[in-house]
Order: sequence, then structure tokens, then C-alpha cells
Amino acid sequence: MSRTYNIVYFSPTNTTKEIAKKVANNLSGSAKEFDITNRNDSLSFDKNDFVIIAIPVYSGRVPALAAKFFSSMRGEKTPAALIATFGNRHYDDSLLELKTIVQTNGFMVIAAAAFVTEHSVVQKFGTGRPNAEDCKEINKFSDLLTSKLKSWDATSHIDLRVKGNPNYRKYQTIPIKPHTTSSCVKCGLCAKMCPAGAIPSDELQKMDNYKCITCMRCVRICPQKAREFYKIEKFIAEKSLVKLCREYKYPEIFI
Repeated sequence: MSRTYNIVYFSPTNTTKEIAKKVANNLSGSAKEFDITNRNDSLSFDKNDFVIIAIPVYSGRVPALAAKFFSSMRGEKTPAALIATFGNRHYDDSLLELKTIVQTNGFMVIAAAAFVTEHSVVQKFGTGRPNAEDCKEINKFSDLLTSKLKSWDATSHIDLRVKGNPNYRKYQTIPIKPHTTSSCVKCGLCAKMCPAGAIPSDELQKMDNYKCITCMRCVRICPQKAREFYKIEKFIAEKSLVKLCREYKYPEIFI
């Protein structure tokens, strides 16, 4: 069967996007891309599609904004592969949560993987990840997917088991929030690209801390490097993560 390859990703810092694209390019050489980081309209796919669905892990869970989007995305016995990226702490319940959401909406999950990346807030954890060994695992995942897709059929689909607790971890965002420095030239890019709508376009110096999910998009995309954390807040965040993130973590594949 001829399939259309698709990538759907929530990726504020583009790290998750790059891993999903690498898997897709290994599979088909080209794929339709759907960046849902700032997207509100829903998507639908049919049985002739194959979809790679990729998310970064937030506190062991699917980011709430991404979960909301995927809850409205529809499939029609559409085979899918899931990717969770995490900053060298753990992916916890994220794959199980994502699998549950998309299977409810008509997708048939045939493979899943968790890959390590540099921590988006405290970059000393997972520095340089994905590294050469990680890339070998990404390529291995692509090869396994290629083989499985050749023989996979909806009528003989077997439910894929992934790790996770069905009583999901409490959803939390990192309590520190970036602020605007005097280097800001009021270009408005941060407000335009914020997935959570936490930065008022007419008051760029302000931040709605309730809406902010500390996704780091505004920090990464600011041309003037005018968004950052207060040093004491970042220091405290780093100390709180040391025990959880200092041990080297490995990718995991489920297929």
C-alpha cells in the first residue's frame, strides 16, 4: 500500500521537531509537516496515512496545550508512531498518555520511542544530546518502523505496550518564568509566537505567569536575547533538578 507520511509535532524550541524530521526522512525522504505549536485548527488523517506524533515531555506528561490539540485530531484506523523527547530526567507517563489520547481518536499506535535531548531550561543537563549514540538509536527506530510498516495491517494490529502509570503524574509546569530585559526593541516576535498567549502584544514587558508554560520559545527566538530568567530563580531550578538529571539516561524504543 502506498502511504502518505506525515509529522505532527509540538516543539517550542524546535528540538522535538528535528528528531521527528530525522525519523521521517529516514523512512520516506519526505513527509508533510504539521507544526501544532501555534496551531488551533484540527487535523484529520485516513487509513492511507502514516503519522509520526512528537512532543517534548513536561513534568512527565504531554504538554497540556498539545494534549488539547491531539484530543481533537482524528484518524481512521491510521497507523501512528509516537515520539517523546525529554531533558535527561525521565519521560514518565507521557508516552502512555499520548497513546491513550490518539488511540481514542482513531489512530493505531504501532511504535513509540523516548529520546534524550538537552534540558530546555537548564542546559547543563543533557548537554549535547542527542549525541552520536542517540542518533544511532534514532536511525534504529526508523529502520524498525520501516520493517513494521511493510508488514503491518489494521486487521492484525496488536496493542502496543509502553511504559507509564495510568494514574498519571500531577501535571505541573516549571515555576520559574522568563522576563524581558532592557535589550528589548519591542519587535513583538515573542508575543506572536508564544503558544500559550502569555505575552501581551501591546505590553511586551509583562507576562501572564498563569498562562506561561515555560516552554522557552520566547527565550530561544528573541533576536536581541532580551528574554531570560532571574539568576537566583535559575540557580534554584538547577539545584532542584540535580538529583533527577545528573545520571546519564538512554533512549527507549517500543515496537
